[in-house]
Amino acid sequence: MRAFLSHSSVDKTIVIGVHKGLEAESTWLDRAEIEWGEMFLEKIAEGITSATDFVLFWSKNASKSEWVRHGSSPFGSRTARGSQCKFS
Repeated sequence: MRAFLSHSSVDKTIVIGVHKGLEAESTWLDRAEIEWGEMFLEKIAEGITSATDFVLFWSKNASKSEWVRHGSSPFGSRTARGSQCKFS
């Protein structure tokens, strides 16, 4: 299992806390996976593609976030095409 942790940056402290409580190899969090200077959107796409699960941290902030919509859209497309993944 490899879960992509989708969230609003405003809620990052909550998500980091959850990430720290899980095995690092089982989650994908932007802060842990993207190095300074790397192509942000490309790395996000790689994280989504490599994920078996998609965990959306829903909040008021997430509902207003363009990035959350951007991140969840490709994962939804993947599901529609029949790729195996789970939403949590």
